[in-house]
Amino acid sequence: MTTKDAFTPEEWDTLKKTLHEPAVAVMLAARGGMIQEFMAVAKAIFEAEEKFSGSELIHALLTGSTGKAPTVPTTASGIFMDDMIANLRQAAHAVRAKATPQEVEDYQEFIMFMTEKVAKAAKEGGFMGMGGQEVTEDEQRVLDEIKLALWRKV
Repeated sequence: MTTKDAFTPEEWDTLKKTLHEPAVAVMLAARGGMIQEFMAVAKAIFEAEEKFSGSELIHALLTGSTGKAPTVPTTASGIFMDDMIANLRQAAHAVRAKATPQEVEDYQEFIMFMTEKVAKAAKEGGFMGMGGQEVTEDEQRVLDEIKLALWRKV
């Protein structure tokens, strides 16, 4: 099983960033429902502790995570998105290089679990809670980019 000690401090910092950055990218994709989306991050972290309880790597990543809402960046969303994708690729590469095949799969599923929870947290485009899209085209595009970054080998 893979723990924090298997990674360099820089790799670990990058892995820790991926706890929130992909979720924030989904939030930025469609600006409506931010409160529900912030709450979805905290709830997803709580649920992930149970869902991935057998993964030592996910447990190590979640240790020390307060479930607090992530900070929304003040930089342009395009710059943030580029940085997030780069961090996610680096993190996924480090996990593939140092973790077990099951932990690689757990890490990929964990990130998608978190981001899909955020994307589905609030319907967009409805009126007073009626109608609207569960996942907007922009959110789906971000989810697709996240998935590609996770599975793409550098």
